[in-house]
Amino acid sequence: GKPRSLWVTEFGFTTFELSDAKAKGLYVGFSEQAQALYLLRRFVESLSLPVAVSCQYDFLDDYGSGEHDAESNFGLLRADYSRKPAFYAVRRMNMLLHNAQPDPAAKVKVTAAPLHRSMVRGELVKDWDAAKIDAANGVRLAAFRQPDRPNERMAAVWSMQPYSGEFNTRPVSFEVGGLQDFTAMPVAIDMMTGESFDLPVKFENGKATVTELPLGQTVLLIKFFRK
Repeated sequence: GKPRSLWVTEFGFTTFELSDAKAKGLYVGFSEQAQALYLLRRFVESLSLPVAVSCQYDFLDDYGSGEHDAESNFGLLRADYSRKPAFYAVRRMNMLLHNAQPDPAAKVKVTAAPLHRSMVRGELVKDWDAAKIDAANGVRLAAFRQPDRPNERMAAVWSMQPYSGEFNTRPVSFEVGGLQDFTAMPVAIDMMTGESFDLPVKFENGKATVTELPLGQTVLLIKFFRK
């Protein structure tokens, strides 16, 4: 019955090169592109829950970015201060969501997110501290607003599947209610690349309906504007 705040105090994805000696260790080496995407998903999901504070480990690679050392490669920057893709993804996220908070007026719902049977992923980790972790195959959808931008509303949508370049997009349909007069043509922004495009939607009674959006690996941020 007491108020609590939730802090995610340390998370990250290391980009080291796996060796024979490390093959049974706790960590696997992620590609730099996967690191960027997973950090982006983690921060946006924390913001939607909401989580009061999210602490990513860490900003700069430790110990000279040792090639086969997991602890040396969690950074957004390499030890020589060169920037990994994650640096740009997190910077873009900060620019787009710097003052964002969950939008309690918005009612979001994923109405369809089919997967072909060959796209479904099962076991992700067999044994993480004696616990099995299954892969997620769903879709996340969250709505945000920024007090300093009263003429905008936002929604973020992404696939929860593990990063992969194996398949093309998956069709995702969803609804965002509670928009009222925010019915101008929305814009979708790829939070990994910064590319944007107009997003065709159907507006009815303050609700935006998106049908069969071809959703790829990225997190899409959709901006709705007051008409």
